[in-house]
Amino acid sequence: MQSSRPPLSEKWLLISGLVLVAWLAYVVFARALPPQVACHEGACVEAREWIATLLTFFIILGGLYQYMQAQRWKRAEWIAEETSCFFADPEVKNALHMLDWNGRVLPTLGNVNIEEKTFEFHSQMLLTALYSISTLPINPDTNRPRTYKARELVIRDCFDRMFDRLERFQVFVESGLVSTQELKPYLGYWIDLIGLDDQNPRKSRQIIRRLWVYIDEYGYGRVQKLCAAYGYDITPGAEDRTKGDPIEEVSLKKAKTTEPELSDPDEDGGG
Repeated sequence: MQSSRPPLSEKWLLISGLVLVAWLAYVVFARALPPQVACHEGACVEAREWIATLLTFFIILGGLYQYMQAQRWKRAEWIAEETSCFFADPEVKNALHMLDWNGRVLPTLGNVNIEEKTFEFHSQMLLTALYSISTLPINPDTNRPRTYKARELVIRDCFDRMFDRLERFQVFVESGLVSTQELKPYLGYWIDLIGLDDQNPRKSRQIIRRLWVYIDEYGYGRVQKLCAAYGYDITPGAEDRTKGDPIEEVSLKKAKTTEPELSDPDEDGGG
């Protein structure tokens, strides 16, 4: 979905307004020293010019205010449109569901590595699907890196797409088109789920730390900056870069028995 052209940033609007006000002030005060009390030949030319210039100043100032208000409204609409595009992306939707739910049936979105149209997701799958350079274990039978399962590739594609789109928001922030405060009503909850490790309401610390390593090792630096703007340092430590995971020793069938049953998000908030 093609988004509209972004509005002018408030910084440039303010600079333009100040330049205009300064010029008008110069025009008024340079030529409009207090008008003569006495009218020469009944014309009062000087006084009329002074009043006309002053009125022009206030009219232009009012027009500038109206323009800035219109730009703010356009800015708000543009931010809403950009975030709507983010949440409407099917792969982003999948990634957000995986962050917010412990278990859910999700679409495979036509991934070439899997024939089924849906797959059953459980949180433990993130520990293996989000292996990265330092955490990917070596298969002792082949002495080669462990290969990814089809469902894990679907998960990786979805998270890559979400991180790409979050980086786009950080580019907007860096260019001055939007502030993190303006994005907070839309992205704040999801940034919390990425940035909280010990007190995360949806995922274990181990899963969140695995996510941080993935973000760091695959170069999503702007995602790290965006999280930092909301008070979260998601830089992983050396202890987070450990190969393999106990989940490899547990069958998915056994792991599923520890998961809560799927429920309506209106009942438990999505988890």
